[in-house]
Amino acid sequence: MFSRKPPEEIRSWMKRNIPVVWITSKAAKNGIITLKPRFIVESPETLCGDLFQEGYKVVLLESIESLLVEFDEREIAKALMTMKDIAIQNDCYILLQGEKEAFTPRMWAMLTSEMEKLD
Repeated sequence: MFSRKPPEEIRSWMKRNIPVVWITSKAAKNGIITLKPRFIVESPETLCGDLFQEGYKVVLLESIESLLVEFDEREIAKALMTMKDIAIQNDCYILLQGEKEAFTPRMWAMLTSEMEKLD
């Protein structure tokens, strides 16, 4: 799971002990694994390729709207579609969580048409 929330917060409500990567520009402390937001958008092939080769089958990107701070919607969409394609090729899944209100209606329509909605 990749999240803008600190791993301790995620683990407090998760029912399973899963790997959590904190999406932040801050340096890692106390063994917390971090990832700069830039890497998600600029290197989706490397990110997903490495994860799927390591045997992970599901990747959850939480709070995707946080990427809007550094990137425009077109760049984000391109990265997310690349991740989706890599997941399909590897018989894996990409799950996205984001706030609808943060995106333009056009971007939200594209995301929901490309990604299957889960309730």
